[in-house]
Amino acid sequence: MNQAKLRHDLFDNEEFVKCVIDLSKYTKLAKAKILYNHLFFFGVPIEYVNRIVKREYLFKILEHRNYNPRIVEALSKSKKWKELSPVDFPSYMLSSFENPSLVWEHTFENGISQKSRVLLYALLLLDGGAEYSELYHQVQFFTERTLNKYSENFDSITYKNSLKELENTFIEIKPIQNTHKQSIKYQNPSIQDFLMNYIDKDNDLKSDLIQCAIYLNLLLKLFDKKDIFGADYRLSLTNNLINSINSEISNRFDCIHYHREFYIGELSTEDVILEKLYEIANFSDLTKDYTLDKFILTRLTQVMYSDNINKSLIHKLLSLIKRYESDLEVDMGRLLKHLIKKPTDFEDLFAFNKLREANSEEFDLFIKCNYDDYFNYINSVVSSLVDNASQEDSEELKNTLDIIEQIADISNINFYDERGEIEQLIEEKESEYEPDYEDWDDRPRSSGLTSSTEDSMIIDLFTSYQ
Repeated sequence: MNQAKLRHDLFDNEEFVKCVIDLSKYTKLAKAKILYNHLFFFGVPIEYVNRIVKREYLFKILEHRNYNPRIVEALSKSKKWKELSPVDFPSYMLSSFENPSLVWEHTFENGISQKSRVLLYALLLLDGGAEYSELYHQVQFFTERTLNKYSENFDSITYKNSLKELENTFIEIKPIQNTHKQSIKYQNPSIQDFLMNYIDKDNDLKSDLIQCAIYLNLLLKLFDKKDIFGADYRLSLTNNLINSINSEISNRFDCIHYHREFYIGELSTEDVILEKLYEIANFSDLTKDYTLDKFILTRLTQVMYSDNINKSLIHKLLSLIKRYESDLEVDMGRLLKHLIKKPTDFEDLFAFNKLREANSEEFDLFIKCNYDDYFNYINSVVSSLVDNASQEDSEELKNTLDIIEQIADISNINFYDERGEIEQLIEEKESEYEPDYEDWDDRPRSSGLTSSTEDSMIIDLFTSYQ
């Protein structure tokens, strides 16, 4: 559609553009009606539809992260059900949402330009979403590094045209709140899933992506990514691809960037190095390839005593030191003296205490000689926990109490008053939210459409299928 818009002014009509629907606004009932209408219009027999309802696949389909009318239409229009028994049809539908190549592959290969395909590859290197200029930079870098293998002359005009071609089909473009900038991301999660599956069949393309990444951690994430349900969406690796990644890391370590998902203040050069080393070490665990261990040790030695490491990254520093303790020459006294003066949180404290496992004699001697500093270090962590406790609910308070008790165990400091203060807060919170059953009645609390009512309407809809 958007390719046609570029060529014909007819599609510039404002009312036409407004017809694009935001899928995130669909209710479950609206999704059910779309599914019902497509199944009915394309003549899917009743015995197939009944199996979707009876085998409880209906709500799994409607609530699927990749639900999209295009997928529903393609499944119905393809007449694939003719090749399946009614029993197998529901599981086939659900698997098509898991891997929606049926919908996107034809459009991807035949309905958009090669330059737009390059833009979609570039967006994948940015974890599926980026700011306008950031994506443009990635697209240009991709084109330059591949020596125009996929596309030539990707200037700003070409970039804008590709965005227009892809918008509302493969991508969505939205303003970033309180700025004059725009964010660009895949229009639907199924598109990113399709691209991962599509690219995974092409090792040459994966190799090119490795060479063209501008962010190290987002590149490695492509090969180690699972969704919240544990489904696997990573790209597969060969030995050649692992070697290619190792080579890129060695050659471009200082110039490849690190992408921060959360703002923690400005990162120093040492912070960025530490973040990258942590990502590389985790990637080595994934691949069981430890070619870069010597490289990691060399760079870690250069930064581990630095005063410029952000306090939020102390646990990563300590994790790396613990991981490589057998090969790393550590001046324990110097390191502990450096760390103990940094503001920290309880996670860093626990990581700090693990250094005792590496050299208990030197650790204990340091604590004995620097007890006041150690006490202040521990006390600042506990004080911070207590100060923030008033904003917590009872379950969070119980967790805070457990943390303080663990700190008391490892430090041999009682913290009796602090534990009592948290216990008092727990009692207050639990009494505050104790339900008063005498005030309960059977009156409905809302006149809106409840989830159970909506589900019943959906079942009634599909029961009426003829």
